[in-house]
Amino acid sequence: MGLGFKIGAPLPAGPRLGGLGSPELLIQKIIDGTPARIGDAGHAAITAWGSAPNGVDFILHPAEEPLELRTVDGWLEATAKTSSAGPGYHAFAIEWLDRVAAEFNLAWHFEDEAREYIDETGFATARDFDALCDQFSHWFASLAGRLLETEATELALALPVGFQVRTGAFAISSMGMWEREWFEGVANRSTAPETAGRAYFPWWERDRDQFFWLNCARVLAWVDVPWRAPQGDQETRIIENTLACFARARSLDPALELPEAEIAELSALLSDDPPARPAQTGIVP
Repeated sequence: MGLGFKIGAPLPAGPRLGGLGSPELLIQKIIDGTPARIGDAGHAAITAWGSAPNGVDFILHPAEEPLELRTVDGWLEATAKTSSAGPGYHAFAIEWLDRVAAEFNLAWHFEDEAREYIDETGFATARDFDALCDQFSHWFASLAGRLLETEATELALALPVGFQVRTGAFAISSMGMWEREWFEGVANRSTAPETAGRAYFPWWERDRDQFFWLNCARVLAWVDVPWRAPQGDQETRIIENTLACFARARSLDPALELPEAEIAELSALLSDDPPARPAQTGIVP
């Protein structure tokens, strides 16, 4: 169970979709305009897309599942889970889709019971970011309570299928390791909801501030970096993007505490003489 949305926009009638060309051409135009629509070259560098039947899947944040765009029976439908990345991502995804609609003269239907369109947080219709954060806090407190009902450890939260790491912690997520006592504080609200949300969700604030970039780097370092000399261009790009996110965080807040040992190790992995083995401690505290 998680938070997210499914919305749809009717496509223009006729074989040429009112000048859009065809469903396939519309999808390609949406793909082509994605970097400009994201509005930040550094953010665009850590996004990705993949073809899917009748549409495309967009990765708009490294901690979140794809935002799915599909053409279905004369409609463009957008479906996304947002409870892995947080309220900042949820707002960004809805507003990114607003830009898609404006660019192609479409109109999203945010609530349609017959077509099962809904934003589970209500943000798409209310556009109240404080209320959106409250929704995420309430959901996460409920999740913490459910997790505490188990005696298991190393619970994998919002991680890719097959991701494995031995930590001994109560839970692991894209932001690192979490002890049972921390979740107890979240569940009984002895930890302030906003404090818990800022710690757990990689994209809590609406803006792409220093914490957005720091957390993007942490997610990439924890989940995607191979922690060895890169083998191929893709692994090189992952390490470069991680270092770029750390650098962007520092540029926005020179006093921000960063994981200097891990940054040095990442830089060494790109050198002419990379270390043969990863450091014994870390990844990112």
